[in-house]
Amino acid sequence: MVRRSVLAAVLSLVMISGALAQVQHGKLNVVENDGENNPSSVTVTREGGSGLWAVDSATSNRGDYTVDFMTADDQLNGVLIIG
Repeated sequence: MVRRSVLAAVLSLVMISGALAQVQHGKLNVVENDGENNPSSVTVTREGGSGLWAVDSATSNRGDYTVDFMTADDQLNGVLIIG
């Protein structure tokens, strides 16, 4: 009984720490350069936060920002929340 409780506690801590390690956050700073919808129409930069994520200003436009979370498939491995 005691062994199962300890094992369950250790597994819970491993799962929680693994989930927390995957949380990446930060802020996108978007500057509109002109009224067009080209990559040169906006400058998108990363400000603060944590994690390895990056933003590619060269492939972004006025409505779409290219954010890379350095995984093999960002769409299957996470979610981007914009607030």
